[in-house]
Amino acid sequence: MIIVSVSFSGANELTQREDILDFLRKNPKAEIGFGVSEGRGGKINDERFNHIMGVQRLVRRHYEAGKIGTIGLHVWGVGTDGKDGWPYRVLACKIPENLEKMIGFPNTSLQINFSNYDIPVKMADKFLQCPGTCQNLHNCRIRMQYNIQSKAFIERIVESGQRDTELMTKCGLVKPDIIFDESHGNGILPEKYSPPVFRNLRHIYAGGLGPGNIYGELTKISEAQKDFNSVIGVDMEGGVRTDDGKTLDLNKADIVYGKVMQWVKDNQY
Repeated sequence: MIIVSVSFSGANELTQREDILDFLRKNPKAEIGFGVSEGRGGKINDERFNHIMGVQRLVRRHYEAGKIGTIGLHVWGVGTDGKDGWPYRVLACKIPENLEKMIGFPNTSLQINFSNYDIPVKMADKFLQCPGTCQNLHNCRIRMQYNIQSKAFIERIVESGQRDTELMTKCGLVKPDIIFDESHGNGILPEKYSPPVFRNLRHIYAGGLGPGNIYGELTKISEAQKDFNSVIGVDMEGGVRTDDGKTLDLNKADIVYGKVMQWVKDNQY
């Protein structure tokens, strides 16, 4: 099992830009994630938008592949009719202007959190065929939550790429990273981990992970993997917040990262 990404998110607008840069330099497989939506960073030049853009510019200025971590954008937000939030707009090829600016930075992951949406399967075809989608998202690694609402949608995207080699070559959207979180963002550990659903796709595991359990949970995740060469990532938020819950605690994140690297060292195949 190859671990390529250790993602940390949670109220990072309160974390100093230089501290984020120092952390990513120290932990090159780490990712710092920012939640974005129409109400959070959704207006050009509001405080949150400027902070995220400032962090991205700083990281890009110092970026060296394999020597510094990356930035992630977690797209949230549900409209009153379930169709006005940013996740739905991204899938409908109507990417908001400020989100387009944020995803314009290389080496950014875009996590589409649509667990609150019942996504029609036909949206997958529209998403893949939209002329501007690949161009707008070509810098990003796309991540999608796999759950009962998104299952058919994601399967259609993956199947489309498998059937159409030209589409696979042209559009990186057909090979998304798949996020597994049985608690649907509620920070609860699963009783066990299911084997990967898709071959040759990166699987990201989330839900209840933190400094006190990450080493043991990686062992459980590895036991669920049928392929020792599978590529995975882990993602956490609540377990690495400050004790008052207000912001990301980089010290806790640093402990987690160290334990992940220790697990890798202890479990070389």
